[in-house]
Amino acid sequence: MTTVRDIAVHCSQQEKAKSAGPDAVPMECFIFGGTRLYIHLCILFNCFIRYGYLPKPFMQSLIIPLLKVKSGNVTDEDNYRAIAVSTAVSKFFSVLLLMRLSMYQTMICISLVLRKDIQLGFVLIFLNIL
Repeated sequence: MTTVRDIAVHCSQQEKAKSAGPDAVPMECFIFGGTRLYIHLCILFNCFIRYGYLPKPFMQSLIIPLLKVKSGNVTDEDNYRAIAVSTAVSKFFSVLLLMRLSMYQTMICISLVLRKDIQLGFVLIFLNIL
């Protein structure tokens, strides 16, 4: 489960001056939101994890075509790449979820190394991937 401390730490690590997503809420709202906001975000994120449900507006993003080479042909479709601008809440939730999953992956690796009854060849291959 996510804690208020996790949210406060990751809010302070987010980048400022990024474009807002479809909800028009910039990341600065979360960075400077304070403890009350962090408590509500903690409840919201834990509900997402517990019930395995994300509402549709939370998963929306804007697809923006970005010109690769500005001096190139602007009518050529191969001269563009697409970027997806998602909501600040979903960006923040994905960072927290990634942190939690990587922590679990590390715990599993450690527990596999400490167990003596498994085949060590698989553990070494698994650890080399990390």
